[in-house]
Amino acid sequence: MSKRRKEILGDPGLYLGKLVDYSSKFEQVTGNRDYSLKTIREYVESQHYEVENDPENFRMVLGAFCILLIDWYAMKLKVRGIFQKRISVESK
Repeated sequence: MSKRRKEILGDPGLYLGKLVDYSSKFEQVTGNRDYSLKTIREYVESQHYEVENDPENFRMVLGAFCILLIDWYAMKLKVRGIFQKRISVESK
């Protein structure tokens, strides 16, 4: 993840704690409860592939993608790292 994205995301542990809030915001903005790749792609395309310009928008799209990984692909998200904290995706 780039330095800019890390700055936008903030603390990974806090982000994961607010994951439901960000995904709910995605649901409100898109008017769609479906967290599919198609829905996320359509939203990103509607933003002209510029989701990093607005930090809240970036967190919201990433939140929807994280929910997709958890619900559809049965993945687990954890914070890893001693000095550099990062979000890790693991199979359950």
